[in-house]
Amino acid sequence: MLDEDLNRILRDITALGGAARVSEVEATAYQLTHLAAAGHITHRGYGWLALADADPAARAAACVDGLVSCVSLLRQAGADTPGDEALIHISIPANRGTKRRSVPANVVLHREDVPRPGAERATTVVAAAARAVRCLPYDDAVAALDQAARLVEASAREDFVTEVLELVAPGSPVLAQALAIDVDPRARALWETTARLVLRRGGLLVEPGVEFPGVGEVDLLIDGFLVNELDGYAHHDDPVSFARDRNRDANALTRGSLTRRSVWTTFDPVAELAAVRDLLSVHPGPLPFAPSVPEWERTKVEQMRERARDPRNATVGARLLRGRARRGVLWPD
Repeated sequence: MLDEDLNRILRDITALGGAARVSEVEATAYQLTHLAAAGHITHRGYGWLALADADPAARAAACVDGLVSCVSLLRQAGADTPGDEALIHISIPANRGTKRRSVPANVVLHREDVPRPGAERATTVVAAAARAVRCLPYDDAVAALDQAARLVEASAREDFVTEVLELVAPGSPVLAQALAIDVDPRARALWETTARLVLRRGGLLVEPGVEFPGVGEVDLLIDGFLVNELDGYAHHDDPVSFARDRNRDANALTRGSLTRRSVWTTFDPVAELAAVRDLLSVHPGPLPFAPSVPEWERTKVEQMRERARDPRNATVGARLLRGRARRGVLWPD
């Protein structure tokens, strides 16, 4: 059994996020060696240590004396974020040197204006989102900010995006302007963002996360009447979900809207655009309402369609980008 001093050291390391610089822990070399021999901590060189079960990002932050940031912090916070999850993004002060040999191969260093590491060893979610949109290819940046904004309450998402873009604008004003047009946190999944961007670049009116009267929330509403659903196996592979989806499609049809479904694991946004265009060439507008749909509901559906046909649902922020800033932008033919 560990004595009280050793337990106190473990509590202190836990309070620092599970990993820390040796200088941050009040402990003797003998005590740290004892804890390492007992398997409670990993006692490393270059002045850092970690609990045996410490989060890899916390280990990396302690190793380079930096802050977990960018997509790594967004993932810790619960956002679904594009990019290689094996890479850990750490921010360190721009004016501080770091010996390359002390930086793990899977760590991406960002040199920027960040405070000295404290107990949290992480940037804020807003700062991480701002770092991510400058780090990722453009379409991935849009998707990352869509998902990061969903970490806050729906009523605060617009303010969250504004705060992020205020951090981006001083160094990348055109990027901030493009993102302000393209980002929409109503997208519930990464592939929904990809679909929205490509369909809009193909000249279509696309609104995400629409509440369809008598149907429920739909992934995308195209040209005010065509429902586009992108299904994942996690929520659509059981009999109850299967029946619910078919009922939704039938309800949409009685309200004059066709539904096109795609599976996200095999989703190709350019092929989806071609398929949607084909469908719209046959059905360029909504079908008639079924007689069973009451007048009050028809009015709500027409109001929904009018909102969906707002010209803003066809705007393309990526058109503002030039040169290398267009890296990662998927343009349909």
